[in-house]
Amino acid sequence: MGLKRKGAGPTELLVLLTPHFNLAATMSFVDPFRVANYLEGMGLFRWRFVSETGGAVRASNGASIATGAVADVGLDGVDFLLVSSSWEPEAHVSNVMKSFLREAVKQQVSLGGLDTGAFVLAHAGLLDGYRATLHYEHIDAFRELFPRTEISEALWVFDRQRMTCCGGAASLEFALHIILELQGSALANAAARYVFSPPLRGHDAQQNPQEGEPLGNSVPEAVRQAIRVMESNLESPLPIGEICKLAGVSHRQLNRLFSQ
Repeated sequence: MGLKRKGAGPTELLVLLTPHFNLAATMSFVDPFRVANYLEGMGLFRWRFVSETGGAVRASNGASIATGAVADVGLDGVDFLLVSSSWEPEAHVSNVMKSFLREAVKQQVSLGGLDTGAFVLAHAGLLDGYRATLHYEHIDAFRELFPRTEISEALWVFDRQRMTCCGGAASLEFALHIILELQGSALANAAARYVFSPPLRGHDAQQNPQEGEPLGNSVPEAVRQAIRVMESNLESPLPIGEICKLAGVSHRQLNRLFSQ
């Protein structure tokens, strides 16, 4: 990955929250750094929560986190700035936010996004020419709005001084990979064990792998194949007969399988 820090001392992280951010994804990202500090008995990582105006920011589940205002935040010593956004990220891209993010780039701060945080970075013009990811529900809209960004359906992407993650449970693994890069495998493994993380997936792991459902394959293969075909042709939907042909079943059989 080649993550770069600005200097010696603890790794400084800013987590920039927008209204309706995903609390679970945000805390899953932060907690491995807390655990790393605990296991090592020293403050290897420090983090702060900030927002455009400061004060309590309400998450999508109704919980709130206290934040500082970006106007009061100095960027000296900050290594990484992660935007944590979820619902309607485009509604929270003000001139203040854009200026703050662009100033961070000038000061050589690495930028990242959780869930739909890539939208905020892209609206500020900071993902042009980069590869990135975000929650799969918003990928198609993102591609239309920002064709100069190469979007991946991976769980997370590290591209030079940009790092993005689709959110959810992947946020925990995302943080563990950062610890692995900065502090080595011994501490990353110890932190993963402490938070009961499953075996870490690789950088090429996809948000929606084709080999099975999270709770096991309860859907017939023909139905899953038909869904894959339809999802691959959203802009120009295929006739039902063509979908049946590609799924290897008759129209009648496919109707029956979908009904079941």
